[in-house]
Amino acid sequence: MTPIVTIQELALALTAKNHSPTLLNSEFLKYSGIVPADWELARPPILGPQISQVAFTNGINIVAQSNAITFIESLSTKSQEDVKIPAIIRKYVEALPRTDYQALSINPRSFVTFEEGDENAASEYITSTLLSKGTWSDVGKAPVKAAVNLVYALERGELKLSVAEALLQLQDADQTPGL
Repeated sequence: MTPIVTIQELALALTAKNHSPTLLNSEFLKYSGIVPADWELARPPILGPQISQVAFTNGINIVAQSNAITFIESLSTKSQEDVKIPAIIRKYVEALPRTDYQALSINPRSFVTFEEGDENAASEYITSTLLSKGTWSDVGKAPVKAAVNLVYALERGELKLSVAEALLQLQDADQTPGL
């Protein structure tokens, strides 16, 4: 039961006071140099007073709300050197320097997968490795479904970690147990 860690997605969110979602559109992003002019839209943008979203074919999505703007990048086929959103955020902040930015949150979405064939591997990992084995895990007709949510109060903010079991469909492969 050797787990394999894969980071699927990275989301970086800037919290800002009175940020207007109407600022976000593909023309602004391209004309201000935040994103290259040759980036193609994956679908028509969602533009509104409460939320706006621009998605590009390279797996980068930008979502703006009244108090935050989130930059999301799919990492499934990229190396660390190819990650683009930190530079995009820097250019965004440079384009709107008077915005009252409050915080930056870093939200990686990663999956830990297990070898195929053992559909209970993820549940077993949570109940035997992350938690202490006990009679609580043997109640009922089927293996217990488990999830763990941890919140750490750190000097510079909170670290929230959620671990839950899942069956993942990765590319064209069969479903794989994962966390």
